[in-house]
Amino acid sequence: MNDIHKQLDLSLLRSLDVLVSEAHVSRAAERLEMSQPAMSRVLARLRERFGDPILVRGISGMQPTPRALALAEISRRILHDVEQVLGNSLPFEPSTCSQSFRIIATDYTHAVFIPQLAAALQEQAPAASLSIKHPIHPRALLLGFEEGEIDLAVGHLEEPPGNLRFVPLFEDSVSCLMRSDHAYLSGPADLQAFAELRHILVTPSGFGHFQSNVDRALAAVDLKRRVGMLSQHFMAAPFVAAKSDMAVLMPRRLAEHYSKLLGLTLVPPPLDIKPYKVFMYWHERSHLVPAHRWLRGVADECGRSLICG
Repeated sequence: MNDIHKQLDLSLLRSLDVLVSEAHVSRAAERLEMSQPAMSRVLARLRERFGDPILVRGISGMQPTPRALALAEISRRILHDVEQVLGNSLPFEPSTCSQSFRIIATDYTHAVFIPQLAAALQEQAPAASLSIKHPIHPRALLLGFEEGEIDLAVGHLEEPPGNLRFVPLFEDSVSCLMRSDHAYLSGPADLQAFAELRHILVTPSGFGHFQSNVDRALAAVDLKRRVGMLSQHFMAAPFVAAKSDMAVLMPRRLAEHYSKLLGLTLVPPPLDIKPYKVFMYWHERSHLVPAHRWLRGVADECGRSLICG
């Protein structure tokens, strides 16, 4: 039978991927929960099957050959495609996962939520990685999901595009930051004075729910904010507030951090603003993919830890 038609089992492709990633037989064996002799036998099978050394000794240790690197990349694509086709029928083992998960997140969720997720991945799937991207327009977000370029989005969409599933992760209250010598602090903290502050509006593309909550609360009492600056970044706004008479409304967890870092005063808004709710979103196409189901489970646990905290 022609070599190209010889059957390749998926475990051999997984071993190839891990061997190339680790460039070390013992570490690869540990990741795959195999003995070192068993891993050496797998390496011998791979060398025979592909007619290539796969790993060669270099100055700094073992190094994958150029062909092994190309084969490992193809193997990763094959394993991913098989997972897409088989869904739940293919077992998923986090400890051997070397996938890069692509996540859309605002700078707020990047600062508050992603560290929890990264720590969990480091513990459960040390070879996996995260690729975090800034929010994009909902239409572009949906296209990214449909083309498999985005695995998860974390934030709050006012109107989620069709074909997206979503569940709540956690929520945060709203606080206001301003200079400690701001004139507002020495006057009556009434709604009119609050609305007339020069506000920094933070509106990440497509994730404007935070500001919508604030403006709806003001509109309910026939008031509208005075806008001093628009920004797409929560984490830049406090630095502007520290050097100006502008104020910024932001989720409490970030506000407390910047209050200490920049010596800003944290002021509760003088009106009832609904908490800022954070959701995770994913596409129907990846709903049954084992790696994605596992990632969402980990994300859900991280969200629960923020609720408890």
